[in-house]
Amino acid sequence: MDQQDLIVATTCMNMTTKVALEDAVKDCLQMWDKGNDSSNMQASMSYELFKQMLNLKMSQSLSSRYKKMYDLTKKNLDEMMEKNGVNISSEPGTTKVIYENNNLQLIKKENMPSNTCSVTDLKIELAKAGVDSSTIKAAEEAASKQKKGNVYYSISTM
Repeated sequence: MDQQDLIVATTCMNMTTKVALEDAVKDCLQMWDKGNDSSNMQASMSYELFKQMLNLKMSQSLSSRYKKMYDLTKKNLDEMMEKNGVNISSEPGTTKVIYENNNLQLIKKENMPSNTCSVTDLKIELAKAGVDSSTIKAAEEAASKQKKGNVYYSISTM
């Protein structure tokens, strides 16, 4: 299998999945109740909103399922490689080909480590270094910015 075959195969899998999802949404759309829509335009808008809510509900479910599948697949690959005596260790900042078979490569990349700084820990260390608590508080207030909260959508029945 070469790169082009891999691209074609994954494209075909994606298209098959896309068609199956579209068919599932179409099946669910048959449950759509026109209700008391007073005009064709209102009915059309109501139908499209219902369709988008179905898409959101399905997308949320699939996103969760495939994220779990992705994480489990990585774990399974590591376990299988170790059982077969393959060294799966990686070094920060490097990319390593771990396994090759049938013209496919399993590549592992490890990013460089990053540093984080807890505000609470920083304040404690500054206090230990003798910085006045009012200075620490003033610096924290000056450096603080409000961050917009996350927005979540959910779909439920009434």
